[in-house]
Amino acid sequence: MRPEWLWCLLPALLLSLLLWHQRGRSGSWSDVIDPELLPLLVGGKSTSRGRNLLPLLLLGWLIAVLAASGPSFQKIPQPVHQKQDALVLVLDLSYSMKSGDLAPSRLDRARQKLLDLLEHRREGQTGLIAYAGDAHIVTPLTDDTPTIANLLPALNPDMMPVPGSDPVAAVAQAVDLLHSAGIRQGRILLVTDGIADKQHKPLLETVSGSGAGLSIMGVGTVTGAPIPLPRGGFLKDEDGTIVMPTLEEARLGKIAAAAGGRYRRMQIDDSDLEYLLADEVLPLQEQTLALDRSADTWEDQGYMLLLLLLPLVLALFRRGWIACLLPALFALQPQPSYAGFWDDLWLTPDQQGQRALERGDPQTAAGLFKDPDWVGTASYQGGD
Repeated sequence: MRPEWLWCLLPALLLSLLLWHQRGRSGSWSDVIDPELLPLLVGGKSTSRGRNLLPLLLLGWLIAVLAASGPSFQKIPQPVHQKQDALVLVLDLSYSMKSGDLAPSRLDRARQKLLDLLEHRREGQTGLIAYAGDAHIVTPLTDDTPTIANLLPALNPDMMPVPGSDPVAAVAQAVDLLHSAGIRQGRILLVTDGIADKQHKPLLETVSGSGAGLSIMGVGTVTGAPIPLPRGGFLKDEDGTIVMPTLEEARLGKIAAAAGGRYRRMQIDDSDLEYLLADEVLPLQEQTLALDRSADTWEDQGYMLLLLLLPLVLALFRRGWIACLLPALFALQPQPSYAGFWDDLWLTPDQQGQRALERGDPQTAAGLFKDPDWVGTASYQGGD
């Protein structure tokens, strides 16, 4: 788990090569010095003791480095949390969305904008509803955004069974979609080129008290453009005048503000999405949602190798050597200045935070966690 510690094996390797070289040099003296004089001149007992001790020290170094590197032989399940951010996209598929005041058409631009949104959406659940004279669920709430993106290009007004524009029915279906998933606070993004004046009040009544905020992205221009028909020509009213639907931003902005959301006309860049989908501040207990699945993480088992060091410590239990080990033993005590360093050797910050939570110390856990979801959970338990 911490392979960078393996670099510490290099000094042990260099020291082993040096000892091997020294051993060869010592052996060459036996060829030129009388065997009775060799121990007196070379220092036989002290040299022999040093040679026997150094391999033990090198073995202890090897075991300590391997333990610090964090060997792991099994995985343990960890609970998975997901950011609780439910968003229902509501797309207008009325014939006015075929107008060409936004090239190539309002609908093409709206679909591309939603594709951009889905591409950057990494957390939370997303649903899609399309409407014209009635509303239909394209996809329920899901975290599988690529599937939604694959369905978007096929949506067009010609496939809708009832022509017209009924955003009230679509928003009501979006609210039902959130409630059926058990979402208490969700968001609805309505992508449309207009809402009739008579639909203003029913729309607000639908959103009121639902716990969902309604934001609106306006599609079109104030000048408008004709609506092309499938067989050629343009849509006309009863008097034979070509219909030129325009974007009434004042009305859409007023509805969005009253519905607890925001309004922004579609832009070329992503500034509209950044404004409309700015993260809302939810209560800490509602920021994350525990899922019915877990993710396996490797368990650090380096501490087991430390047991192999005990025989080496016993071998060094002699006068003089045990005194050299006392500073190391004091350094390993869980004093305030060393406890954090010792924990960092064996546990990740999130694992340390989890242990602090289990001890009933959420304040310390909040300072240890790196995962923002766990930080929020610990802060909530601590009453912050």
